[in-house]
Amino acid sequence: MDKLLTQKDLAEKWQVDVATITKYRNEGVITPCKGIPAIRFSRQHIAELEGVRLERRKILSNRKKKIRIGN
Repeated sequence: MDKLLTQKDLAEKWQVDVATITKYRNEGVITPCKGIPAIRFSRQHIAELEGVRLERRKILSNRKKKIRIGN
């Protein structure tokens, strides 16, 4: 699981006051994670708000192929 962002983390990331993050949360602009006893935001949710689409990609190993030249 990716690290969740606190209100302070998000305020620093967006270069605003924590009060602004609280305002956004109260207005429904941002939604904290549910089921957690503290206010935390998922990186996925924040990235989507920022217009970045995150996808989980499977990393394939790049195997070198042996090429025989000549005989």
